[in-house]
Amino acid sequence: MTTTKTIIGLTGNIATGKSVVRHMLTNAGALGLDADVIAHRLYYQNGPAYQKVIDTFGPDILSEDGQISRQKLGKTVFSDAKKLRTLEAILHPLVTESILRHINQSQTPIIVIEAIKLFEAGVDQICDKVWVSQASNDVQLARLMQNRKLTKQAAMLRLESQTSQIEKRKQADVVINTESSFFDTWQEVIQVLNDTIQTQDEQFFLNLNTSQGLIGQPAGRVPGQRLANFWVQHTRRDLDELYELLGSRLIITLQQDQAIKGMAIWQEWNFTANLKQMIIAESAHEFADKLLKAFEEQSGIQQCEILLIPPARLQAYDLNLSDLGYDNLPTDELYFLPWRTIGRTITQDKSGRVWVKILNNPLEDLAQKNNMIL
Repeated sequence: MTTTKTIIGLTGNIATGKSVVRHMLTNAGALGLDADVIAHRLYYQNGPAYQKVIDTFGPDILSEDGQISRQKLGKTVFSDAKKLRTLEAILHPLVTESILRHINQSQTPIIVIEAIKLFEAGVDQICDKVWVSQASNDVQLARLMQNRKLTKQAAMLRLESQTSQIEKRKQADVVINTESSFFDTWQEVIQVLNDTIQTQDEQFFLNLNTSQGLIGQPAGRVPGQRLANFWVQHTRRDLDELYELLGSRLIITLQQDQAIKGMAIWQEWNFTANLKQMIIAESAHEFADKLLKAFEEQSGIQQCEILLIPPARLQAYDLNLSDLGYDNLPTDELYFLPWRTIGRTITQDKSGRVWVKILNNPLEDLAQKNNMIL
């Protein structure tokens, strides 16, 4: 479809490992977009679908704070195929419109769109390649019960509401089986991505702006053995944990003379960047601020709107976050709901404080501008 960007549509039925594959592609430097997250933003208060969804399904789907409850809405639509189609008819055009805005703003040559309804919503029409994640029904059921704490009955209801996985595979350019180890899945994803890059004749070097001869790179653009050696040497943790993190978190590395000096592990959720950990070589603590800058730049490439760092996260390093452009704020002063939600989660307190740097206003412009703290 495009000569300047390769757009990968990633789909597959529930609990087949789509998000794992998306995270791995993002760790290789792609922009990762989650259509489900984008859809949910549309029916936040003041969002473009908020009132329409309430008018269609009634006020019983609201929570006490006036937001649409995902749990209540899900219980309504997943038990009635007609209602599910009605909800999709409201959301799908708006989701596609939002995805196109994100694509237009992308700084990366590879973009991956995770969408369980990729074909049904017509999102495949804007994609150059379609990848499908695959897992057996038994594995899907077990994952839903273990990871999402669903009862067997509720999990079966979710599975039965899905369209045929066989039909998805028939339309796929690539099928990724996620039933094996995280390492095996990582190897397969990187191999297929590199094949795609070569086929599309892409120049895919995503180095971030640094100084002092330092190079910031996503983990997947670093030679695998170099990445593994640093992990084992500086964390004393099993390599299996590294590959699991590559399927659930984002990792940026800082290198000098082909040696990794540090890595930052962070979580992207709803266009919010939450720093989880910085791991720095013993002789490289003076580069802590550069690693933090690489985290900020990668967050910007992922179109994150805000950086959040719990105060305790960086106690081991001599950093003045105020001088680096961060503000120390109570989480309940964050004006946009996703920001408050993740802030309260990482501080475990509505009034807990967190270091904050706002990069952009929400792309969907869902917030009330007169309440912004910019």
